[in-house]
Amino acid sequence: MLAPGVFSWWTGRLLLRLRDDPALPERMLMRRQHTQIVILLGCVLCAYAAGTSAWFAIVGLVVGTWVGDYPARRVLLDERWRLTTYLAWHARFTAASFGFWYAMLLAPSVVLAAGDWRWPVAATLAAALGVWTVRHGAVLLWLVRARPLDPPAAWEAILARSSAPRPRLLIMPVPGGRFVNAFALPAATPSVLFTESLRELLDPREQGAVLAHELAHLEHHDRRRRRRAAVAAWLLAAAATLGTALAVDHVGGGLLVAAWSATVVVGLALRASRHKAHEADSDLRALALCGDPEALISGLTKLTAAGRLPRRWSPEFEQHASHPSLARRVQAIRRAAGLPTERPAADSALVVATAQPDARLILDDRGVSWVGGVADADGSDPAVLRQTATASWAAPYADLVELRVAAWWWGGAALRVRTRGGVARSVRLTARDVQAVQRRLDAVDDRLPHDAVRATPPPAVGRLVALALSLVCVTAGVWLGLVVGLVGAVRPSRAALAAVAGTAAACVLVTVGDLAGGAAISTRAFSAVAAAVVAAFAAWLVARPRTAEDGKLDYLPVLVATGGLAILAWASTAADLVSHDVGGGTVLHALGHAPTLWVAVGAAGCALLTRPRRRARRGGAVLVAVAVLLNLGVRVGDLAALSRLVTPASAEPRPLPLLATLGLPVPATTLRVSPLGTRLAVPLLATARTPSRVLVLGVSGDRRELEARDLEFVDEDNALVVVEGEDGLSVEHVRLADGREPVRGARAAVPGVTGLRLSSVRDGAWAALAYDARTESTAGVTGRVGSADVTRQPLDAVDDEVPTSDIQLAPDGRGLRFAIDRPPSTRSPWARALLGGGLRPQTRLTRVGGAAPQPVGSLPAYASCRLVGRDVTTVVCVGTEPTRTLIWRFDVAGAPGQPLVVPGLGRPSGVSRDARLVALWSRREVAVVDLDFAREQRWTVAPDAGYPIHVVPAGDRLLTLLYARTGATVHVYDARW
Repeated sequence: MLAPGVFSWWTGRLLLRLRDDPALPERMLMRRQHTQIVILLGCVLCAYAAGTSAWFAIVGLVVGTWVGDYPARRVLLDERWRLTTYLAWHARFTAASFGFWYAMLLAPSVVLAAGDWRWPVAATLAAALGVWTVRHGAVLLWLVRARPLDPPAAWEAILARSSAPRPRLLIMPVPGGRFVNAFALPAATPSVLFTESLRELLDPREQGAVLAHELAHLEHHDRRRRRRAAVAAWLLAAAATLGTALAVDHVGGGLLVAAWSATVVVGLALRASRHKAHEADSDLRALALCGDPEALISGLTKLTAAGRLPRRWSPEFEQHASHPSLARRVQAIRRAAGLPTERPAADSALVVATAQPDARLILDDRGVSWVGGVADADGSDPAVLRQTATASWAAPYADLVELRVAAWWWGGAALRVRTRGGVARSVRLTARDVQAVQRRLDAVDDRLPHDAVRATPPPAVGRLVALALSLVCVTAGVWLGLVVGLVGAVRPSRAALAAVAGTAAACVLVTVGDLAGGAAISTRAFSAVAAAVVAAFAAWLVARPRTAEDGKLDYLPVLVATGGLAILAWASTAADLVSHDVGGGTVLHALGHAPTLWVAVGAAGCALLTRPRRRARRGGAVLVAVAVLLNLGVRVGDLAALSRLVTPASAEPRPLPLLATLGLPVPATTLRVSPLGTRLAVPLLATARTPSRVLVLGVSGDRRELEARDLEFVDEDNALVVVEGEDGLSVEHVRLADGREPVRGARAAVPGVTGLRLSSVRDGAWAALAYDARTESTAGVTGRVGSADVTRQPLDAVDDEVPTSDIQLAPDGRGLRFAIDRPPSTRSPWARALLGGGLRPQTRLTRVGGAAPQPVGSLPAYASCRLVGRDVTTVVCVGTEPTRTLIWRFDVAGAPGQPLVVPGLGRPSGVSRDARLVALWSRREVAVVDLDFAREQRWTVAPDAGYPIHVVPAGDRLLTLLYARTGATVHVYDARW
């Protein structure tokens, strides 16, 4: 947010050192262009960083830019106002000029933030914007504090000639500032607004010519055009407010705001381009109204000089500017009025030295030429210089589409020459010759064909396409698109736009693959369509003919960005593969879900395809082919390896019936459920005043508390608890009966351990895990209900390099350890976001309980595993991905095979005690998967049900531990199919 202000302040300080330079207008224009690019990039980054508060952050960004520009502006424009006055005036003028469109951009965010009140808020905003549309001119005049202007008598003749309704003539104060301009405000009662600075600068004849120009605008905006503009504004206001409230249920809020913002920005750009097309016609109509071409030319020249604008602009800048350049406007007025032009004599050629010591630049009556390899003794005779030169080029004025002085805000200047054929040249000038070259260019301006057709796509259009790529690619999860989009926004060259097209096409492939994997259709389909539009439009811009060849600055930045990221992505992934023992499934999974690995290669190849050299184009074609084949091959291999898909439900999801809601007095983190789901237990967190307790709840409504650390159900009426006694921790049998106090039975002591946690129960036999202080390692403890004998076996300590690990132990002593292994590339935030994460986290499985741990294999997902089944020998692992859920079921003595694939995201998940059912909970849906028949049933849940902590399927019931605003609760649902 602060970067544009700092950039403006820093560049302004550099310009102050060059304030007497003859190329100061050119330097200020380049600084203004670069500041706009920094502002644009700052707005994009604020949109990602500030989220729903992005538009408010952008306000701070704009104000910071004003503050940074203030010191240099006071000196360069000869202004006298204080900072507070300057900021207040700019705030009022900006609100008057762009407040309506800013409100349009902000309206969807306000509607989304209203939540359940979105319809009343949307209706209120629609009414307010509708009134603003009707009273736009009155609001503008009130904000700028306009006051009536007493017109001179000479203006009456101009007003009488105009066919527009007689306008109100107003003046706008600029206290201490230098803002020289005039505005036409079409309405039922039109207005023409002059600034005080314009009235002070121009004489009465020039003021009349400017009035005639504004009257021409009012004639153009007749009643029919005003009516169409009002209807379009009303429709936009309705779409921004009521349309957002209607579409929020079908499209994600982020996508909605991004799409609407892009639509409004593109609409404003098209509106500005249409305005520029009318400027030339308005000049000619003003000439007819005032009848004084010299006053019109003089007035436009003074306006340009007062704004410190150069007389000549580059074709790219002029294409997206709101007005034509002064040189073009003056030439058109002179031609229409039949005025003679001053041309240099044939023998008065201007010869100037260049930054290259042995080169000279010649501007004569025929054109511009450059000679190199000359000596100082050759003098300044053009004929002698051409004869003695060892290298030269020349271009006649009639063949030029660009001839101007270009200067950089940090220093230095050059003469830019561009022909109709697209040949562009740049000659560095010495500081002492810039003024002479400027005077000569003023004299030969009319010799250039300013009406030449330029096929170069406007840079503004390329920047909008590049920024649109950033939005659609981030939505698709391809963060490389953000980098390519920012590079294209800074310099929308042919190579950059080709990389934009390739990256957008890659986003289409990624989103289509996600749709095939079961992603949400409403969001992913929108991303796919948007990415396809961006790819097609960028490719069209690349295919259009250009009026100038691309230089190194046009293709090197995008090649460095895409090539560097491709090298970083592949190097990071290769390092993970070398340093970690991974299986083939994990490698395949990583390549298929790290799009930067192949998108960066394809983007670099697309950029190389624009180069003129045949070898570069061949290399680009090879890179594109490698990227496409790599993506398709990985996806085909991934689908072949994960071919077991569940059978979806035959009907639409219906609401999940709620049987009971059981409130909890304090927060809890674990839910224990009996085999049939008639009872449940929640271990309560211990406090300083209360010991560890377990709350036992019956679905019918009974509840009781047991003083215990942990509980595991044997059946519906019997359970095992972990209690603390004088001899340490013990496992105790408890009989539970409706309406009676729990009956405690036999106890088995487990001395010398801490953190005893029950793992599984089978036909009276049980298994638990604890930390053995004597061996300083995890120990497995097994026993049987009614027997005081326990068996203790050491289990290997968890590897310190593995951050997350858990052990499941069966009553027969066998068990499985599953550990989440994160390669280095997944631990770095920049690698996860920018490089696609490299290798995804994998779940390593190790068999424990025998003589030595035995590696079982790796699961290519972040998975949680449970040891369940009738004999507690079945392992069920549930792994989640952004677009699907993977379920493995295998015997503890075996190894995992192909997983069962469930489209959609399911976290958290739960497994039934009989190893048959897996419950998956998403934001709005619950899915129960039958592993025996590979089919699923889905239900919908209320969005305000709460955040699920633990989900357990048990028979025909689904029990969930939820956290909501009202506290922790347990919901019991009817999950019968």
